[in-house]
Amino acid sequence: MEGKRWIACTFGPRMRAMNRPINAHDALLALVVASGILIAPIDFQTIGLSSSGDVDIGRWGLLLPSLLAGPYIAVSSPGTRRLIRRGPAMLFGLWLAWLWIGLPFSADPRQTFIALVTATSLWLGVSWFVFRFGLVAFGATVVVVLAVVSVGGLIEDFATGIEDDRMDGIAFGFNDLALLTSMGLVWVLILHRVTRQRGWLLLMPIFLVPLVGSGARTPAIATTIVLLVLLGGSRTARLVLTGLVVVTVAVVLVSPLADRFDRDVSPTEVETSATTLNGRIELWSEVPDLVEQRPFVGHGFKAGNTVWRELYLASDIKVD
Repeated sequence: MEGKRWIACTFGPRMRAMNRPINAHDALLALVVASGILIAPIDFQTIGLSSSGDVDIGRWGLLLPSLLAGPYIAVSSPGTRRLIRRGPAMLFGLWLAWLWIGLPFSADPRQTFIALVTATSLWLGVSWFVFRFGLVAFGATVVVVLAVVSVGGLIEDFATGIEDDRMDGIAFGFNDLALLTSMGLVWVLILHRVTRQRGWLLLMPIFLVPLVGSGARTPAIATTIVLLVLLGGSRTARLVLTGLVVVTVAVVLVSPLADRFDRDVSPTEVETSATTLNGRIELWSEVPDLVEQRPFVGHGFKAGNTVWRELYLASDIKVD
């Protein structure tokens, strides 16, 4: 029961939809918001649909409706504004405002601006969706969208081969894939606890296989902790989860991912991984200096690649 009480306390009265008929305007706006959630995490280059040049015109053309929906919602929906002011979405809004303040100080202002526009528009769109249709409907939409991304990634990886023995699907990399599949798992458990429908648990392998295959350890550990909290004291749910994990491990072992366990690892690789976490400890040692340089505004949202690249060029840091 602990997990369900946490959900109820966090999201309160917006668990269910408004008691109002759905009109064409709401249906179209919901479709636009859902399309933005679907398109945002996909790397179109992996599926051969990326535009040439520095800016992916095709991708941003598809995202444009959802990007415009954000400002439209902010102006036209007072109910959404009230929900943001009174609920958890306000915390995310304050975080976004802080990131916007740091834009002029970003190491890569262009990348930071693009990421903030996308995040702000999706935040407004998601807030409206929850206000209009309720958290359950939004969670179901997210699960379906992430399942499409996950299944599409599985097809892509197994059809074209898994590079470096780590799955990245149709996301922008294996870490991004791990975050998306972790989010899918959490939402599946939330929907299971709220609706009491065990059918949601059947979707877990769709997310567990790519999460394990991505080889991203931090999202896997964090997701395991969250899942245990959501499961609470339910013995049946724990048994179901254990069974799904066993099935997932079996699928991974009989798939091309099993090759990663047979790879010859040199003693040097083992020592480097154990003593420096593949170079990460050396990288983290630079963090205090970065914080000291800009303690309040940071170096820019989504500008990490630029910051780390400058560190690589200025030192002997090597990260696997």
